[in-house]
Parts: sequence; structure tokens; C-alpha cells
Amino acid sequence: MNTPSHTLAEANLLRLISEQEAVCRTLLQTIHEERQAIRSLDLERLHTVNAKRLTLLEFLQRLSREANETARTLLPQQGDDAPASLHAVGEQLGYETAAAVRVRYDSLHRTAQAVREELKRNGSLVEAIRLLLDQTLSAASLVSSGPDGYGSDGRRTSVSAHGLLSQQG
Repeated sequence: MNTPSHTLAEANLLRLISEQEAVCRTLLQTIHEERQAIRSLDLERLHTVNAKRLTLLEFLQRLSREANETARTLLPQQGDDAPASLHAVGEQLGYETAAAVRVRYDSLHRTAQAVREELKRNGSLVEAIRLLLDQTLSAASLVSSGPDGYGSDGRRTSVSAHGLLSQQG
């Protein structure tokens, strides 16, 4: 039985799922911006992009909590804080609304999967850069010999390239 409050909750749930997907799409764009910053080693831009990503993730988390609370209002006598299952909610909705929720949720799920995959790609890129730097530092320390740096007392001393970078950075 659809009461006005039930119908309002259904509309709100559809809106929240759509908003979540929109935020995920914006997050996907942010991840692409992050990849460009990583490739160009633009640390300032990377910091800005990561701050934007954190804001989006916090907003997405708030939307998710709100959608879960709304979904629980559609379920009869569910008092715990466990997430409401899409299947259980779908059983309480009219056919058309349940179908619309499923379509929007499936689209949200696909977008979230794309976000996850793109994050993995960025992680792999960062890892490749880190390995390249490690190899470069190792090679440089093998080539580096003799007094080529200054110690904390101001005297020239033998310091590997890795030691110099660690001390400076």
C-alpha cells in the first residue's frame, strides 16, 4: 500500500541513487585528473585533486547513509542499522518504481566499478614510478663513491645519492 510518505520515500530514494551516480561520475573525472598530475609529476595539482577527491568521497558517503536510511523507511518493522538490501526494498515498492530503482542502482554500480578500476590504474602508475625511482637511486648509489657530500658537522663525507635525497626530502 502506497501512502503519501511511502511515495515520497520512493522518490527520495531514486533521487539519492541518481545523486550518488553523479558524484561517482565526478569522482571518475577527478581520478583522470589525478592520473594526468601523476604522469606530469605535478605535486601541487596532485594535492588539489586529492583534496577534491576527499570532498567527493565524504559527500558520497553522506548520500549513501541517507539512501540507506530512506530505504529502511520503506521496509516494515526494520529497526536495526543494517543496510537495507535492494531485494528487500524492491519487494516493498510498486513494479515500476522497483524497476526504476534497479536500473538506477545498476548504473550506479557500473560507475562505481569504473571508479575502482581507474583507481587501480592510478595505483599501478604510482607503483611503477616508485619502482623506477628506487632503481635509479640504487644505481646512483653504486656509481657514487668518494667524498661527494657534506655531513651534519659540515665536513665533506662519502654519502650515497639515496642518503642525500633522504636527507633533503
